[in-house]
This record gives sequence, C-alpha cells and structure tokens, in this order.
Amino acid sequence: PTEATTNSTLSFLDDLDNLQVSEDVLSVLTIRFHIGLPIVITLGVIANGFGFVVASRPKLRKFHFNRYIQVLAVLDLLSFLARIPFAIDYEYCLYSNYILAFYITYFGWMFVNIIRLSSLYVLMCLSYDRFIAIWFSDRIRSVMKKRVVRIRLIFIFILTIGSFLPMILIGRILPTSDGRWFCYPGYRQNKKGTGVVIYRMYLVLLTGAIPALSLIVFNIGLLVGLAKR
Repeated sequence: PTEATTNSTLSFLDDLDNLQVSEDVLSVLTIRFHIGLPIVITLGVIANGFGFVVASRPKLRKFHFNRYIQVLAVLDLLSFLARIPFAIDYEYCLYSNYILAFYITYFGWMFVNIIRLSSLYVLMCLSYDRFIAIWFSDRIRSVMKKRVVRIRLIFIFILTIGSFLPMILIGRILPTSDGRWFCYPGYRQNKKGTGVVIYRMYLVLLTGAIPALSLIVFNIGLLVGLAKR
C-alpha cells in the first residue's frame, strides 16, 4: 500500500509538471476571481455590515429573532471576507505563495462551506420558532430565552465545524517543478472505502436533505397556520 501510494503521488506530480492551462480558461479565471469576485466581496461586506448595524439598534434588541439576524449578518460577512484570498492569487489551484496555498487547501472553501451551513441552520431555527409561534403559541416563551438561543448557536457551530473537520485534515499541498504549490483540498480527493461512503452520505444529509425538508415543513406549516387564522 505504501509503494502504491508513493507511485500514485509521483504520477500525480508528473501530471502537475505537464499541466497546461489554455488562455481561454485563464481569461475566464481572471474575470471571475480578479474582477468579479472583488466586486461581490465589496458589496457583500457593505450590505452585511449595514445589516448588522441596523439589527443592533436598541429598538430591535428586545426581539429574540433579532439575535439570529445579527448572527446571520456576521456569518455572511465572514463568508465574504474568507473569499478575499481567492481574489488575490488564483490560477487553476496553483499558487506561488505557500501561506496562501496553505489557507486555500486547509481552510478556503471549507471555511466558506462551514459558514454557509451554519447560516442555513440558523435559518432553520428562525423557521422553527415562527412555526412554534403559530401552532404552539403557549410554548413560544420557552424558545425565546437567551439561553436557548445561545445553546442552539453553540450546537450549530460544533456540528458544522466537526462535520467538515475530517475533510480539512486530509488536504495536501503538492510542489511543482516551477516552484509553485498545487492545492489539493480534501473535498477534491477521490478516496474510497466504506467509511468514506458513509461520511459522504452523512454530509449529503447534513448539508442537503435535513435542512431542505425542515425548511419546507416549517414554512408550509407557517403558511397553513396563518391561513387558518
């Protein structure tokens, strides 16, 4: 197994040395990451910064859902800030700066995905509270407590970070013959085995099936409850 892994790595490095990216692909990457992405990041930072300031107004602090809105604004702000390295030096996963390559490999899109998933589960909490307010109004005070909100948020962050941690740990940085570094994040690796299959199925449920079904049930229930009233 060790010899096979070594041979596979050497073969992969040879492919990297012979990697040729067409001018058309480089042009698309330049437009996407060096022109379009900075504009999106700037607008996102401004919009979410303004949203956080508005949500922090004293008149809104008394509403429990406002805490979720503030967290969503901060998460979206971090999501845009985490994309800044991609706008600095992006050329088909090849980087001349090792520190930048390290960030892209072990954090990068994984960090963005963790933030996105956290935001999705915060939205689930909001939808659940509105559902409870319509159908079980006598229980709404129990979910409006600061302690409940705090526990939910801590659980969400532990769940999302812990779920993506294995994907982060298997990332690799590979050197090329021209002195650059090739980022090989965990989510790009095509590993096999029963454990890998189970882990990927778990991620599908965590990031897709569970949030989607929950949001559908809570929001349809909310609409039905409002219609009955």
